[in-house]
Amino acid sequence: MEQKWFEMPELRARQLGTGTWIPLRASKVVRTEGRYGYAGYLEVYEGVGTVAFPVGCEQAAKALEWSEIEPSNSHSHWVHDGRYDQADAFAGRGETLPGLHLVLCQSGYGGIPPTWHLHQDFVLALSLHREGDVWVRPAEGYVEVAQLLRNAEGHPIELRVRTEHLRDYLAARGMGLQTASFFDRDAILSDAAHIDWPDGNREDTFLTGSWEGRVMPIHEGNGEPFGSSTSVFHVWNEDVDGEADVPKFDLPASGGKSRSWSVEATGDKLYRVIGELWRNEWIRPADFSPRVRGDSVPPTAFFITDGSGKTESRQTLGSQGQWLWFKPEVVNTLLHYRDGQLRWYSRETGSVGIDDASTVHFGLNDVGLLNVYAKDIGRLDDWQQKVWAAYNVTPDGGVSTELWKAQMDAAPADSLAPEAFVRAALDAVNDAAQNRYGTKVFRAHAEIKAIVTRCHRFRATETNGILSLAKDLARLSADSIDTQGLQSVLQNDKGLKSLKAVQALVALSVREEHARTVMAPLFGIYDLRLADAHLPASDLSSAFSRASVNTGSPAVVQGFELLNAFVGAMYGISYLVAGVTGKPERT
Repeated sequence: MEQKWFEMPELRARQLGTGTWIPLRASKVVRTEGRYGYAGYLEVYEGVGTVAFPVGCEQAAKALEWSEIEPSNSHSHWVHDGRYDQADAFAGRGETLPGLHLVLCQSGYGGIPPTWHLHQDFVLALSLHREGDVWVRPAEGYVEVAQLLRNAEGHPIELRVRTEHLRDYLAARGMGLQTASFFDRDAILSDAAHIDWPDGNREDTFLTGSWEGRVMPIHEGNGEPFGSSTSVFHVWNEDVDGEADVPKFDLPASGGKSRSWSVEATGDKLYRVIGELWRNEWIRPADFSPRVRGDSVPPTAFFITDGSGKTESRQTLGSQGQWLWFKPEVVNTLLHYRDGQLRWYSRETGSVGIDDASTVHFGLNDVGLLNVYAKDIGRLDDWQQKVWAAYNVTPDGGVSTELWKAQMDAAPADSLAPEAFVRAALDAVNDAAQNRYGTKVFRAHAEIKAIVTRCHRFRATETNGILSLAKDLARLSADSIDTQGLQSVLQNDKGLKSLKAVQALVALSVREEHARTVMAPLFGIYDLRLADAHLPASDLSSAFSRASVNTGSPAVVQGFELLNAFVGAMYGISYLVAGVTGKPERT
């Protein structure tokens, strides 16, 4: 191991306050190799202890040493002189330095390991919810705010929190966080000639801490100092009757005997090299506390509001009636959040948002861009505005006609979005077949709800999205057909499977040519589904044509056309199957 590795220059310069995460408590062996007492042994340890103090106590807090904050101790209440101290209260320096532990260590018992608790006030103030060993903030898209890390045995070794959320909390409480870190690098070498510390020892101090290095000759095997010996004392008592039923003897005991000897350490000469680093750092509170205290902060997201590229923030977005334009891909990003919501009001309008409380009314214009009333975007939290801003574009194609009718003419369009009828169309086919023939066309399975949720036109804006959308539609149709049930109706067509069997069912009511026309979109969708599962064919024009998709249209329009064809085909099938009054002859 190089001397530089023991001296840890990279850790001397490291600042916890500039990282994404800050450990509130850590005690972990991050690396271990070899066997102690032998060349090749190596162990790296890192520990962090923290206490929150009022900002007025900054100088006194900075004077605390590692031993006063380090994470080896557990926490408990303390009662003395009739006074009760809470378990979360800092116990050092008497009453002169009031501090708060944001992580509390509860001692283990028997086979129960120690437990680390994130302070409940921190959890409640930031509206966090624990999921396993992670605390998330639903109001911020379920961002992970705190994480508990464990070792291979399941014992806690680090609890860290996101820096911006910690500083927001500290600002609301008027506190700062004093941290004390300790790093230890320990190795056993066969030769330490490359370590040039004077007499094998060196000490350094720097702005935020200190470092010590030591080289110690040891004996191989037991790791004892080289040339050392161990004194052994053996003491016993021969005057006690060990055969008595209830042995007793007076104290102090008499009749004691003893002997002693020395054991010389043996083994080849090796070198144990240790580098130890201590660092202290004061984490200042943030200037604002928008989450906990509800402070108003300067805007961080800006939006293009006219053709010249002028940008505005939430401070002015509501000052006049205007709309914003977005790439339709923004919908997929919003829906990737756990509580993402998409609802349809008409063929080209609906609502979308990261969660139910932050949905906005949108419309799609003729060039496939999303329109949203500017003031609705300005009301969102800043972090959500950033998501929208990433897809904001210069106005193009005008405002969505249907959105304009709803918001300006107070006359919502009476058109319908196919997305709203995907499940209903499937059920219509099943109901018609069940009522007429006593069997269903499509099998029920656990994934239907999830697949239906994914079937929306914005899927087409992703790479190969139109093919992926076709794959899901095929899973709902061709892949879910109850061929065995249909064979009980199609007695003369026992060899037909999948879509061909459904086409034969439709042909019981109409001419074969009409049945093929009604089924064509489903066959086209199935061909596109095969293209998604394998390498795309060189020419899919026939499949797109049968699925009623114009490949020259904007991607989001292609997605609409595919869904519209699917829903139309399903309702066409249900109508024809339900209209059968008897079993007609084939024509």
